[in-house]
Amino acid sequence: MKGRRRTTITMGILIAAVFLTAGGSMLYAHLGPQWGPGCWNPEERAAWITDRLTKRLDLNDTQRQELEAIVTELGEKRKELHELHSKTRDELLGILRGKTIDQARVSQMVEEHKQRIGDLITSAGDRLTDFAAKLAPEQRARLADAIEEHTAFFHGHMH
Repeated sequence: MKGRRRTTITMGILIAAVFLTAGGSMLYAHLGPQWGPGCWNPEERAAWITDRLTKRLDLNDTQRQELEAIVTELGEKRKELHELHSKTRDELLGILRGKTIDQARVSQMVEEHKQRIGDLITSAGDRLTDFAAKLAPEQRARLADAIEEHTAFFHGHMH
C-alpha cells in the first residue's frame, strides 16, 4: 500500500508540474511582450536601460548624454552585426545546399564573424570603461551593484 500511495503522490506532483509549466508558458506567450524590457524592440530596450541607469546612478545631464551616445552607438553596431549575421547565415545555407562544401570559405566566414564580434566587444568595453572612469566613486559602486544584480537575476547568463 505504501508503494502505491508514493506512486500516486509522485504522479500527482509530475502532472501538476507539467500543467504549471505549460500554463506558465502559455501565459507568458500571451502576456510576454507587455511584461518587461526583454521583449521590447532594441530601441525601446535601449531607452529603458538609459532611463533606469540615469535614475539608479543619479546621472547629471552630461553623463546622461554620454550614456545615450554609447547606447545609440552600440545599438547601431548591433544592428549592423545582425544584418551581417543574416547575410552570413544565408550564404552558409547556400554552401550547405550546394553539391560540395567549400571548407575554406566556411572557415573564412567563421573568422570574419569572430573578428566582427571581437571588434564589437572591444569597442563596447572601451566606451563603457571610459564612461565608468568619469563617474564619481559612488556612481561606479552603484553601477557595479546593478551589473551584479542583473547577472544574479539571469543566473550569470547575459542576454
